[in-house]
Amino acid sequence: MSITQAPTHAPIPTTSPIPDFPAEFADIPNTILDCWRSHGNYTIVSEFLEYEVIRSASWITSKLPPSEWITSTDIFPGGNCQTTPISLTTLCDGFPRASTYLVNCESDLVTSYYTTTWIQSYITPTWATEISNLPSPTCKVASDYSPECTRLNDAMSWWQAHPTPTSFVLPGCKILQPPKTTPACSMTAATYNIYSWPTPAPSGADFCSQNASHVTGTPTIPGKANTAVVSGHTLTSPSIYHFLSNITLRTALGDAYYVGSGGTSRAWNISTTILDKPLTVAQRESDILSMYRRCGGSGAHKQCVYYFKTDFRLNDVRTVRVDNANCKYCLDGTVYQDEYRPTIGVPVQSIVEQNGVFGDCGAWLGDIKPSFRVTDGPRVVSFEGFGPRDLHAITSEGGVAAPTEGGRSGVVTATSVATFS
Repeated sequence: MSITQAPTHAPIPTTSPIPDFPAEFADIPNTILDCWRSHGNYTIVSEFLEYEVIRSASWITSKLPPSEWITSTDIFPGGNCQTTPISLTTLCDGFPRASTYLVNCESDLVTSYYTTTWIQSYITPTWATEISNLPSPTCKVASDYSPECTRLNDAMSWWQAHPTPTSFVLPGCKILQPPKTTPACSMTAATYNIYSWPTPAPSGADFCSQNASHVTGTPTIPGKANTAVVSGHTLTSPSIYHFLSNITLRTALGDAYYVGSGGTSRAWNISTTILDKPLTVAQRESDILSMYRRCGGSGAHKQCVYYFKTDFRLNDVRTVRVDNANCKYCLDGTVYQDEYRPTIGVPVQSIVEQNGVFGDCGAWLGDIKPSFRVTDGPRVVSFEGFGPRDLHAITSEGGVAAPTEGGRSGVVTATSVATFS
């Protein structure tokens, strides 16, 4: 099949991309206006040519001779899959438990054959190369948050109030909404560990007893608390200690938006790593916060909110209670321990007060990249994926024992960056 395409496109628009601004904007340098104009010309011409190419292009369908037919094969796995628990056991709560599981599937394969006897081709006009040959501007109209960008925003407001025949072409720089008088902050900590004094893990019927929630370790010297020094910090029993390292502080500059556009995004002044040693927070085990969720609705209308509460035991990372697992980590009625990786929250107020840092921050903002919405409880630094390798036992001699369950000793990097929520 042959087609005849237009030998050329319609005339390119010659309308100025920006208007002649009144004298009140005479302080805007001509170099900035010329750069804005060049970006506008490029946008108008390239969008016009792209539209003309789409309007002039054609799809053609061609039958193939039998010698060029294409036979294709799709292979799909089939059969049933079986889950086999590893190290299966049943505790006093009556629930089967395993560390992890293997999935074995039957090796049946379903094969599908089909033959292609025709092809489709997208034919563009020869002058479509004008788009790729169009020189793009190399100048920048104005820097983000600069006085020049603020003046362009004023000019853009005048333009929007006095429409001209030109298309609105934005200058592409950002301005800040006036900052608040009290600086607001957010923090991340790339490394997280808990150090704790070893206590007997509940076993047998004690595991199911609510009275055995938090066992206090026995002092090495009767009547005196045990102490140990870790990374320059003195740890005193029976408290557990959160260690937060590689701290980065973000201070909000305000809400930024592109000139001429609607939505805003928060702009931050991001520090480098600001501390040469970890921050620590001492807590009792009974005060450790972990994340839970509460959901309502279904389908597209389902919404979940997250909250932190003090119903966490350190032993959960080795043998989680069914109430905490909530069968989110269950399969076929079995609790799989390796799937339980809670999100731990460290209260920001405790970080500030116990370490004497970040006192200039008047408010603490939420997660800078929110993956969940927290409605209840204090502001926290949250750490996802907490597991046995992030939990360290302190020896009675003042050293740090290697964690069990194949964990890591020394400084441990968490599986994800900590964020305020």
